Amino acid sequence: MSIINMRTVTPVNTFLGCGSSRLAGKLVSGMNLSKVLLVCDESVKAFGLVDGVLESLQEAKVSIVMYD
Repeated sequence: MSIINMRTVTPVNTFLGCGSSRLAGKLVSGMNLSKVLLVCDESVKAFGLVDGVLESLQEAKVSIVMYD
């Protein structure tokens, strides 16, 4: 099998709209996860665009490893 013929199926849920980033903690907890890797650009973090996600995860007592 060549790389061209490979296929991967990954279930993806996309949430859009005001406040949707604050659902992260509830969604992660619902998957019985206790630790996440949060990947973002340094500038995105500096502008505060991940603050809602971070707060939601912290409120849900989810351990966060940040890669920026």
